[in-house]
Amino acid sequence: MVLASLVIGGPSFLYVWQGAKLQQLTAEREAARAELTQLEEINHSLELQIEEGFSLQRLSRYAIGQLGMAPPTEVHYVHVPKSDLP
Repeated sequence: MVLASLVIGGPSFLYVWQGAKLQQLTAEREAARAELTQLEEINHSLELQIEEGFSLQRLSRYAIGQLGMAPPTEVHYVHVPKSDLP
């Protein structure tokens, strides 16, 4: 009698336990996926801030406003022959 209940009850218990474990792992996966999506959005936002921070317009405004620099009044170009290039 005990052996028959173990033969029937054992696989049933394992089936229920497996289902509960599968639900738990699925919930953990969805939580990790949601966190990943949130972190990707934050990463994208930070990438945009970095690009904006190093844009030529912003650096120009910073150089003029904060550092007191001014655009050059005279620009001289030096011609470098192709034979002098590496």
